[in-house]
Parts: sequence; C-alpha cells; structure tokens
Amino acid sequence: MNRRRRLERRTEMKATQPLQRRTRLVQPGRCCDKKAYATEAAAQAALNRIAMLSDADKRPQHAYKCGHGWWHLTSLRGPSPSTDIPRRIRTLVMERDGYACFCCGNPLTGQPHSLQHRRARGMGGSSDPLIHSPANLILLAGSGITGCHGRVEQRGAADNLAGYWLRSGQDPAATLVLHWKLGLVELDHEGAVSPVGRAA
Repeated sequence: MNRRRRLERRTEMKATQPLQRRTRLVQPGRCCDKKAYATEAAAQAALNRIAMLSDADKRPQHAYKCGHGWWHLTSLRGPSPSTDIPRRIRTLVMERDGYACFCCGNPLTGQPHSLQHRRARGMGGSSDPLIHSPANLILLAGSGITGCHGRVEQRGAADNLAGYWLRSGQDPAATLVLHWKLGLVELDHEGAVSPVGRAA
C-alpha cells in the first residue's frame, strides 16, 4: 500500500509587500532658471514622460547640457534668446580669443570650455540686448564649476579687479580686462581687442 507523504510547508508565508525602489530617481534641480537634470539619462526619461502628456508642437524635443554641467530640455524652436548666446556671437568671441582661455592661455580645442558673462545675466536671463555683446563675453577653460570659469564664478576680488566678472554698475566696454598674453585690454561690442598696457 502506497503511503502518500503529506507535504508540509517548510517556510512560513509572509504577507506580500509592495516592491520598493532601491535607487532614487535623480530629482530635477534648478539651473539657468530652468529645471535641471544631473544626467542625460534623467533628462531623456523626462522627455519620454512629457511626450505622453503633451502636444507635439508644444513639448520639448531634445535635451542639452548647459555650461554649468546640468541637462535641460528645449524645443526645436531653439533656446530663449534672453538666456542663450547666439551662435554668431559665440563663434566671434571664440575666434577673437584664439580658442584659448582668456585667463590662462591654455588651448581649448577639444577641451571643456565655456563663455563667461562678465556682467552677470541673472537667473532669469536679461532683456538687455548687450548682455551677449562680445565686450561682455570671454572664453574660459572649464564650466561654471570647474577650471578658470569655476574660479571666476566664485566672484573673488582679484578676478573683479582683473575684469573677469563685473558688478551691476560696471560697463563691460569701458572696463579693462586682463588677457593672459596681451595684458590689460579693452573689448568692444564689435568683437575687437585693443591692448592698453601690460600688467606689472
């Protein structure tokens, strides 16, 4: 006679619990007066979510990395002219500065670099048409948190005396700035550099 073995539960059943996310999603911060994402993947994930909720002609179309190292979303119509430097001006300033850091002279081709607004544009941008003037822009190594640009963004007194950053009342075209090779120079709104003397 076959005996049936009684199956016994050897492990105690536990009440089911909802799965918990072990890694937190990157929370968007604020930079350039816009939502900011720490990684490209986080920005792309946000784009995918928005694509399911918004009309195609109103939603952002792609992600881009700003000079501070954060990722933002923008539409195909292009970035806001009040917060982003026009391509023509960007090219003019980079050519004027010889594709080298205005402060230290290091060549920047293929290296991290960004344009510094000597007189700050503010978190919400600026309606001043001269905010993106070549007189107000210099090419620096690094981003707003690294390299020469990161140092200048700390707003030290020595960098203010050198003209790398200006207070709100200072005119970029009338305030001399220290070039790594030419010494003190004057920058004009047309993109020209006029040496006026060398640093002692």
